[in-house]
Amino acid sequence: MDASVSSQSPSASLARDILELPPTDGSFTSQQGRYTLSDDGDPIAAWPSSLALDADLRAKAVLSERYTGWNERPPDEIAALLRSVRATVDRCLRCDEPTEYEQVTHETCCASVTVERLTCPQCDEPL
Repeated sequence: MDASVSSQSPSASLARDILELPPTDGSFTSQQGRYTLSDDGDPIAAWPSSLALDADLRAKAVLSERYTGWNERPPDEIAALLRSVRATVDRCLRCDEPTEYEQVTHETCCASVTVERLTCPQCDEPL
């Protein structure tokens, strides 16, 4: 089920903060626990869960302190860098359980696509 999220929701505000965007930039949506920030219909960034949003916020806090010009990077570059960092998380940020990679197959009308995703088995949320 598709659900629009208020552009002022905590998740929407968090996503814009992570990407160094003004509070009114982009449209924010949530679908089945997945969050997407778009600009004129083109995705800027997506997070598979609120846990992923939290992980990106924590990584951004560290990276923005250490790298000069961090806030001058374009939002899509920030999103890609944070996604790469998030893929290395070895313990859940909420429950401290070890994270695990799992293979998930998505069926479409035309094909089956198998992807690996990092999850917390305890919280049952993808990173």
